[in-house]
Amino acid sequence: MDTDHYRSRRSAKITISSELEPVEVKGEYTEDGDGFTLAFIIDESKYVLTHGERTVLAVNGLISYTLDFSCTADVKITTPAGALCYAFTPDSCSIGMDGDDITAELKYTLDDGEEVSSRSVNIHAIIERGSHEN
Repeated sequence: MDTDHYRSRRSAKITISSELEPVEVKGEYTEDGDGFTLAFIIDESKYVLTHGERTVLAVNGLISYTLDFSCTADVKITTPAGALCYAFTPDSCSIGMDGDDITAELKYTLDDGEEVSSRSVNIHAIIERGSHEN
């Protein structure tokens, strides 16, 4: 049975910012039990933030990676020049929901054995009313 077919999908206005300036895009919000999924595209990369038992940020495009904020792990980042391997440490993961507003503040550290880099991603989504799809 395709359970995705029965989930409620709604459009969302999403702002994402990291070390660069903020980017605003349209995306899709899907309720998933006690959690949710936000999916959106920037340039040719698809971003998916899943929050439930775990919080996971996955990026698939020119640069691809998956960051699971529930544990420290080795992460492979694929690029056109090849794969890069890092030790990933989640520093903080804060998810807030207030009505139709979702905020995610994700902070983490990447260590390639020579250099340690602290990074952060902030996502703000406004779920649009009246945009239900089944």
